[in-house]
Amino acid sequence: MKSRITEEIILRQKLDKQRAIRLNNWAQGNSAGPFKVIYFPTNYCNLRCNICWQRQGVHDYSELSVQRQMQLVDEAFQLGVKEFVIGGGGEPLLKWHIIQPMLKKIKEYNMYGLLFTNGTLITPEIASFLVEIKWNKVLISLDGTENVNDQVRGKDAYNKIINGLDNILTARDNRNKPIIGIGYALTRQGMSDIPNVMRILGEKDGDQLNLIRLVVYNFSQRKFALNKEDLRSLTKILMNALIIANNYGIVTNLRDYLDPELIQNSENFEKILLGNKIELIEMPSFWNALCFEPFTNIVIHSDGNVGPCCMSGNTTIASLKKRTLGDIWAGEEFTKLRNGIKNRELESYCNICDINVFQDNQHLREEGSRL
Repeated sequence: MKSRITEEIILRQKLDKQRAIRLNNWAQGNSAGPFKVIYFPTNYCNLRCNICWQRQGVHDYSELSVQRQMQLVDEAFQLGVKEFVIGGGGEPLLKWHIIQPMLKKIKEYNMYGLLFTNGTLITPEIASFLVEIKWNKVLISLDGTENVNDQVRGKDAYNKIINGLDNILTARDNRNKPIIGIGYALTRQGMSDIPNVMRILGEKDGDQLNLIRLVVYNFSQRKFALNKEDLRSLTKILMNALIIANNYGIVTNLRDYLDPELIQNSENFEKILLGNKIELIEMPSFWNALCFEPFTNIVIHSDGNVGPCCMSGNTTIASLKKRTLGDIWAGEEFTKLRNGIKNRELESYCNICDINVFQDNQHLREEGSRL
């Protein structure tokens, strides 16, 4: 296995244990600070992807000031945040002049940094900066080979994405950071292309491919969703892709998508959350909570509105414009939400829970059982 992958796995194991220890504080009736901040710096984007949430229409393009963004990083560090995710929203690299100093400060505070990007704006200069500050991970959106990807992301998107991917791989060369990978939205058009993209990534010496479940936001996006016939073919495709991943030493979450029950209920996930998959009878009741997102994560939108989960979308519960991160984290809004989650009360957005989030929570339950 590549040394950078080994290093990343060891680091992730350490972080997962730390996160579980924080959860154990909550389980014992105490509190703990947020472990992860997820920040969407802008709703502006240079692509118009057919599967994006923005096809519902964007009504607010307001953004936090540069000063408030930098304060946000300070507040996160003071609260003990260990992971800082920059994503979208829109395309974060459109605001490179704003987020560049944020990224530098995140690493100066020794937080784990993850950047989600469509990759089209990764220039050699941006790539070199990310390598220089030892940014931890960059995941680039790519949803198939050229013909398939461009059905989803628009004409000529594939070539621009590959160019950005090549730029950061070249800048990193044989160094261990950042981990470079692909975020792959699972569509019926791109399903059969997963092994092909896995092979492309391997040949380029990339490190990771993560499937991302498609969320259907409007009727026009229904044509991208998997149907029952597609689901019957998915396991064979994923197993083939796993062989390729193993041959190239690529880390992937494909095994998390081999459970047909999770895939089949992706748009009515309450059946999973209220079923027996998360019931661990031998453990204290806290560890049987619906999920742990509001106990460890805080999501900040470009306008400063705050939510508890990456799937909560426009359902926000507070604003950073007049409050600190710590005040919101300890405030009545999050407290009420946590009590509901502990009592297995679903929020509206729980119905479209992301499989990756669900599997992450399952892993945390296992970590908790070992404490």
